[in-house]
Amino acid sequence: MKKIHVLLFAVLCLQFGVSKAQFTLIHTFNDTAGGSQYGTLALSGNILYGVTLAGGTHDSGCVFSIHTDGSGYKDLFDFKNGTCYYPMGGITKSGNRLYGMSIYGGATNVGCVFSVDTNGNGYRDLYDFTRSFTQIAFGSIIISGKKMFGMLPNGGIHNEGYVFSIDTDGNAYKDIFDFNGLDGNEPMGSLTLSGGQLFGTTIAGGTGAGNVFKMDTTGANYKNLLIFNGTNGSNPQANLTISGNRIYGTSDNSGVHGYGNIFSIDTNGSRYKDIYDFNGTGFTSQVGSLIIVGSQLYGISNEGGTADSGSIFTVDTTGIGYTYLENFKGPNGQWPDCSLTMSGNILYGGTTGGGKDAAGVLFSYKNISSINLLNNIYEGITIFPNPSTGIFTLQTKSGELKGKSVEVFNVLGERVESKKLKVESEEIDLSAQPNGVYFYRIIAEDGNIAGEGKLIIQK
Repeated sequence: MKKIHVLLFAVLCLQFGVSKAQFTLIHTFNDTAGGSQYGTLALSGNILYGVTLAGGTHDSGCVFSIHTDGSGYKDLFDFKNGTCYYPMGGITKSGNRLYGMSIYGGATNVGCVFSVDTNGNGYRDLYDFTRSFTQIAFGSIIISGKKMFGMLPNGGIHNEGYVFSIDTDGNAYKDIFDFNGLDGNEPMGSLTLSGGQLFGTTIAGGTGAGNVFKMDTTGANYKNLLIFNGTNGSNPQANLTISGNRIYGTSDNSGVHGYGNIFSIDTNGSRYKDIYDFNGTGFTSQVGSLIIVGSQLYGISNEGGTADSGSIFTVDTTGIGYTYLENFKGPNGQWPDCSLTMSGNILYGGTTGGGKDAAGVLFSYKNISSINLLNNIYEGITIFPNPSTGIFTLQTKSGELKGKSVEVFNVLGERVESKKLKVESEEIDLSAQPNGVYFYRIIAEDGNIAGEGKLIIQK
């Protein structure tokens, strides 16, 4: 058995060490056609979509698109005073429409929900927030079918923030949950949807220094999963990442050194773990969600690093091997305020400052370990046929699948299949998915990753 484990480790080292990391500036903003990129980029094929807080024709921000190789930059839509303006939370794509929120504009000038076609046409102000219910939308919209969800850090019945839902056509707006302080207040990031439930964080309240929560998409069955107390974390502002039944996130101003930490917890609120404590030189603030590939976490900070202008980092889910992948220093950007977006083995993101004209940049980072996963690393399990037309069989002779689950992701990091494994042979049906490379994870009952690999669909 020891020989098998040593051989497996050697093979994994080969798999994860064959490519070279590379940071590339793909666009430098100059304010004329956008400046200060905020929020997460949306990726569709080889095109990135995003928003800037400043710049554009009216210096009130814009919606843009650009090819992943840096070519074909387009200022799709310019915001202006009198309509929605200053978009801050990033952009979400559904079909041929882009959706987002602004921090100003609308009927009472406290922001709105908007949409626009991917070609820049068909702009719509979908919903205007009111002073009695909100001010300043920092997060992104998430979409499930025809329903959108978002949250605001203040406003609502108790003026402690609230969660809302709205149809993608702007109808059926509803305040589905109002924070009251005891169950948290000031939700700053974006919601995460998993298993029909909404997960998120607040930076204060919860009888402590913020919390992790979940609720149904109707706003019912609210539950505090974790209350921060300063030692186990405090003031989380980042989005959560969920893999299997495990939640990963970051907090600020806490941990062993007082600079924040990376934590994990089960989706039922059990088994909290302090994965890594930042020490101030490498990290002081994290604004986006973590990306998990295998047992590796990737993230971005808007401060810290060698020039205190932010960095891209990676660390194992066990807390081992924290590494700077790139330090922002000015010419290559400063102060990123986004989540990273991954496609294949490349990370994409942007910064609010730095670059040639000090108006921010867009970048790509070719990641050394996100692809070339070993096709069968869990002893005793086989997947066949591979490649296939979309139907795969996961099989073991020893019953080791029982109690585990499998998740399948496309190259954009979107989960396309998830199921519990009950017997010695289970079918994975991906026939509705297009041709391409997919990645699977086998997750044990304790939430740890028991295996991972690559699936190929060829029809």
